[in-house]
Amino acid sequence: MKIALIFLVAFMVSSCANKITQIDITSDTVNYSNATSDARQAQLLLNIVKLRYNDPIQFLESDIIQLDRTQTTEFSLTPLAAIGGAASSDTLTGSGKRTRQFAPQFAYKRLSGEAYAAVLLEPMPVRSILLLSQSGWSIERLMVCCIARLFDYENARSVAGPTPTIIPDNHDFLNLADSLRELQLQNSFQILSDRKVEEVDRKKSFVDYITILINRSINSLEPEKRKEIDKLFNDAGDFRFPHGCSLPSDERPTNDSDESTTYPCTSAVTVVENAIRVETRSANSYPIVGRSLLGALSALSQAVHVPDDHNRIAYTPTIEIKNTLESTHRVVNDPQSDVTAESDSSNNESKQTCLPPSGWEKAISDHFFVVRSSENKPQEGKAAVSVFHRDHWFFVPDECPDAKAMLALMGHLYEMQWTKVESESSRILLID
Repeated sequence: MKIALIFLVAFMVSSCANKITQIDITSDTVNYSNATSDARQAQLLLNIVKLRYNDPIQFLESDIIQLDRTQTTEFSLTPLAAIGGAASSDTLTGSGKRTRQFAPQFAYKRLSGEAYAAVLLEPMPVRSILLLSQSGWSIERLMVCCIARLFDYENARSVAGPTPTIIPDNHDFLNLADSLRELQLQNSFQILSDRKVEEVDRKKSFVDYITILINRSINSLEPEKRKEIDKLFNDAGDFRFPHGCSLPSDERPTNDSDESTTYPCTSAVTVVENAIRVETRSANSYPIVGRSLLGALSALSQAVHVPDDHNRIAYTPTIEIKNTLESTHRVVNDPQSDVTAESDSSNNESKQTCLPPSGWEKAISDHFFVVRSSENKPQEGKAAVSVFHRDHWFFVPDECPDAKAMLALMGHLYEMQWTKVESESSRILLID
């Protein structure tokens, strides 16, 4: 009897010691990290697909996660039947059960009001976009997705919204981005950035200095790409600010004859042999303008291959492509049309899978992003991320590394934009 009671007390004491072990913390951290990162990628992809259909989009962000751990213990003692059927009060049998339960609670923030405008509609800071190139990101990828204008180079603004009726010819901008990427790979391109605090009338503001360093004497650069770089320097040197804008000191453009200026320029440009220096006091500076996050996602949505039976609702009719000679020719939006019939090797099939819909390579490049569609859920190992929308599955093929990298980049940019939002600017949703 005494031994049974000792075991009972020991069992109950051990049950009360509900310690959180290193295994619990590791498991919770890994599971949370995987779940949130996968959810963010799926949410970005879903919103890109919705933008292709002009469907309303929404963003939720996990804010607080609380994990409640409960433990229940049951123990019973039963007299052991003696010989002859009589119960023995001195001999007892014991049984016990311990149950642990986990009840997670989540708090989500939903973008709305001023927070929606700050995250999705405000231009992404040019300084942050360009500095990503110093972290190993392709300057070509960053320019194609996130820069709206670089001096006089316009990046197909009409694609940063609902699908246009005419696919713009973005030849000049894409060639410049490709030329800068080649210089980057040869360590002949670099971007430096500095930020200083300026005080005017007791008001402090930030002044960003962005310096683009290019080795223009490199011999391995192709003649056509060298021309693009020279044109960039010429455009930067000839850049003129809007009428009525006064530069600091005596740097007013010679073609500005209005002496009654009322506001200062937010930027200044200095060009030397191998460097372009931009001084800016605005995130949306005149010489270099970043796209908004919504604009970048809308541009990527043009790379979604919609099912054939969705051509009308997703607005993918026959599209006119306008070229640089101001003439137009009609092209049927068939994703297979730019692939020859004899391209049946595995390499060509992989390349075909990673191409955007036909014609869109003129505006958003031919290899940076693609979303495929299927009636059935992609097989395991075929899709890096997939979502279900309008009775079809949409997915980024796992065999397209550039497309996966672009989606990862949008995740980084989304995170940077989200930091602008104050906690009280979003509504809180509690979900048990």
